[in-house]
Amino acid sequence: MKSELQEYNEKLKDDDPKKIICEVLCRLSSNLEKNEIFLSEADFQFSFAQELDKVLREEKRIKSPKIILEYPFLTKELYSEDDITEGDTRYSNRMCIDLYYEYEGKAVYIEFKYKTKGISGVKRGSSNKFTLQNHSNVTEQRQGLYKDIERIEHCLKWHKKNSKIKCFGYVVFITNNKSHWDKESKARKYRLCDEIACKCEITQKDEYVCTTKNHKLTWHPFTTENQENKQFKVCLIDCNNAE
Repeated sequence: MKSELQEYNEKLKDDDPKKIICEVLCRLSSNLEKNEIFLSEADFQFSFAQELDKVLREEKRIKSPKIILEYPFLTKELYSEDDITEGDTRYSNRMCIDLYYEYEGKAVYIEFKYKTKGISGVKRGSSNKFTLQNHSNVTEQRQGLYKDIERIEHCLKWHKKNSKIKCFGYVVFITNNKSHWDKESKARKYRLCDEIACKCEITQKDEYVCTTKNHKLTWHPFTTENQENKQFKVCLIDCNNAE
């Protein structure tokens, strides 16, 4: 039986960059045995990059895929002086996008978030038990996610000015905290349950994230486990063709 994520992937056009990402997510999801977990965000990023390499080689027939983890930028390349306020320490001289890759004349930037409620599981490929970190501050997690959207926005803007290669940007968020996708969520800011990650016009005193556009997002089950805190879902935020 096909998963919801697989069905969504099959509906995407072959030339849609999301199709590659969804294919990787489908493979990662199906490769997880019962009660296995990714140990951390870094573990998930590395696993994604490995599977992406296989997909590009097998389905796109690319002999040597160009995939870079922690793709570096100088802050001044992406942000103008007007974007960085006095005393703002969030932007160092160097910043990185989680993953960058190229294929068929396209450049793709991805930011990842892997936020969990503390549960015990089994490390992938072994019988060793492991307890996930408990990320309890939900508002802070969403702020971080919106900041990732903002970074991708700046990347796309920079790329379009400096390269002839078509560019695309996405944010991939995996979590077992249902408050992020629950439509009954009382969150007023940084909502993720409405099919749109809304633009934020936030004052410096209030919060630090300021995305400039609305972006479509989709939630899909990532695991088949339905027990409390063991069901993971993946949210794919499309930072292209924004409203």
